[in-house]
Amino acid sequence: MTNNPLSPMNKRILLATGGSGGHVSPSLALAKALINQGYQVGLIHDTRTAHLIESVLDVQTYEMAIKRRKPGLVGKLMFAWQLLKGTYSAHQALRKFKPDLIIGFGGYASFPAVLLAMVRGMPLVVHEQNAVLGQVNRFAARSALFVAVSFPGTGRIPPKDQHKELFVGNPVRKDFDDLISVPYKTPQDGEKISLFITAGSQGSSFFDQVISMGLTLLPAEIRRCLSVTQQVRAENLKAVEALYKDHDIQANLAPYFQDIPQYLAQAHLVIARSGSSTLFELLTLGRPAVVIPLKSSKDNHQYENAHAFQKMGAGLLLEQHELSGEKVAKAMVSLLLYPHLLERMHQNATRKRQVNAAEKLTAAISEVLRKKDTIGNA
Repeated sequence: MTNNPLSPMNKRILLATGGSGGHVSPSLALAKALINQGYQVGLIHDTRTAHLIESVLDVQTYEMAIKRRKPGLVGKLMFAWQLLKGTYSAHQALRKFKPDLIIGFGGYASFPAVLLAMVRGMPLVVHEQNAVLGQVNRFAARSALFVAVSFPGTGRIPPKDQHKELFVGNPVRKDFDDLISVPYKTPQDGEKISLFITAGSQGSSFFDQVISMGLTLLPAEIRRCLSVTQQVRAENLKAVEALYKDHDIQANLAPYFQDIPQYLAQAHLVIARSGSSTLFELLTLGRPAVVIPLKSSKDNHQYENAHAFQKMGAGLLLEQHELSGEKVAKAMVSLLLYPHLLERMHQNATRKRQVNAAEKLTAAISEVLRKKDTIGNA
């Protein structure tokens, strides 16, 4: 089998990822799917996301000393220098790994490997996790064999490259796929209402203050039914704990929760940011959500993600600059007093979930490699 040049076991695929969990998570899911098909997989990433790379994966990893760009002229110059060093690191990785195909997952950390693939005329595929094509993927689209997208109708794909668009969805971790069968039951009168509140790995002081205040402004009969699991920044932990205690709200608070899939699966309603990984995890589990985009997200992609999520009928979009404790309470009352709204969101999310996205992307990769080899051998 290994003597067959068309066999996946003779093909080496390098995934260029990093920058944030939103880029890393789908790349790891795809890596596992590729390995399951017999491909040899390499992964190049930045220092910032090294802790997210799972050592159990049977992949060759390469790390680049690139950090997020800081503001100001000095920050830009330092970032440019880091990209130059990152490009050298990527050159070394390509020389050692000798990939047959490079897959870029967008973001600054993917740029060095993607740039080298373009300059050298190497087979290249890009995957976009968000509802709009990011800057690096827009740059790379002209050279890509195809542009895999997570949302139907992804925005900002250059007109000349729109024929390359391939809708596959956003690969999610197997932990979430394993929990698809967990049933969703809306809370009945007098039953506990499980809320899970998270703002990503770094947390959010806005969530700690405004979302928490909004819950305390709910009617007493709702507050007594709440069972809140909330990510709270360490410096705000005691204040939020005291606030909930004063208002008879049962709460489990921590700066970070390890078993996110289980908490999402147990929730009647989730309040979260609208990073692509979070939204596709919610869709996979069919969990209703209130999503609040991070205003500073590049290309305003979190707003675009949240808008697409709301159009699916799977959740409610609230914009941070318009929110107060009172507005949070008003939105929550509508959802918690009328459980049929939660059920409708759950049903819509279930209909829109994208199962087997990693396998679909793997199949598309296998097809382009097969065609490339067929032409090369003709």
